[in-house]
Amino acid sequence: GPDPVDLETGLPLIVCQSCKDVRLIALTSTRQNSCGKRFFKCPRNKEKDPTSCRSYYFQADYETLLRGIGKIGLPRETTPARTQSLHSLAQTRTPDASLPEQIDDIRKKIIELSGRVSTLSTQGSLTTVLISCILTMVFLVATIVAILAALVYFVVANK
Repeated sequence: GPDPVDLETGLPLIVCQSCKDVRLIALTSTRQNSCGKRFFKCPRNKEKDPTSCRSYYFQADYETLLRGIGKIGLPRETTPARTQSLHSLAQTRTPDASLPEQIDDIRKKIIELSGRVSTLSTQGSLTTVLISCILTMVFLVATIVAILAALVYFVVANK
C-alpha cells in the first residue's frame, strides 16, 4: 500500500534504505542548534551507538532522498500555512463512521461472553453438586453393605 505520511510535513515515511524492514520516523529536534527542525530517522538509529543504523536526515536531505527514489516530484515549498493545515487536519479528523457499530458489536459480544461465563459457572456448580450426591450415595451403599455383612456375620457366628 501507500506509504504513511508525516502529518507535519506531508512527506511519506519510507522503509529504511539500510534496514529494509522498518519505516523511518519523523521527529522535531529540541537541540539548541536545530530546535524546531523536522528530521527523519530509522527507529534503530540510536544516539551515541556507532553500531546502530545510521539513517538520519533533516527535512531538506530527506526530500532529496525521496526525489532520488521517485517518492516525490520536483522540489516544493513547505510553507507554514501548508504545515499548519496538515496539522489541523490531523487534529480534526473525524472517527471512522463504522466505529460506533464496532463498539456496539464488541459490547454485544461482551454481554454474550458474560452470559456464557455465568452459564459455565452454574454448570460447574451443578456438576459439583451432582458429583457430591453420587459420592454420598456410593458411601451410603458401601455403609449399608458393610452393616449387612456385619449382621450376616453375627447371625452366622451366633448359630
